Amino acid sequence: MGNDQLVSAHIRNLRHPVEVEIDGRRYSLVTTGYLAAAIGRTPRTVRLWQEQSLLPRAPFVLHFKSPYARRWLYPAEFVDAVADIAAVCETGKRMDKSKWDSWEKMIDDAEEEFISPLLGLGVTQPIRLEPVKKGSGALPKHSNV
Repeated sequence: MGNDQLVSAHIRNLRHPVEVEIDGRRYSLVTTGYLAAAIGRTPRTVRLWQEQSLLPRAPFVLHFKSPYARRWLYPAEFVDAVADIAAVCETGKRMDKSKWDSWEKMIDDAEEEFISPLLGLGVTQPIRLEPVKKGSGALPKHSNV
């Protein structure tokens, strides 16, 4: 079984995406761990890349008040774009500094395309998603942090 098969099998076993409705449109949001698995890295590496501004911070947070249940979320479309970028930049086990510029440019473009439209103008804080009871059929509500 090749690495691609192992990664996709691992991704299938992660938590289900969180479905939200923003401005009347449905979106799927996935965890930082899902992003890490999609690019073949650890969640710790994703956090490090966020600190180094190689990745934007997750724009949504679920269970904000509970540190043990808190989940930082990215739009699934953004995660797909980052996985494609990682393949193009051949990040391998270690990303060479020579590839950082092209990586940053492509990530900025993906952020502009998939994250910025969801946040609206001037939103700089993560958006809190308030969970709803299971089985209610409602989607999580959102508010600015």
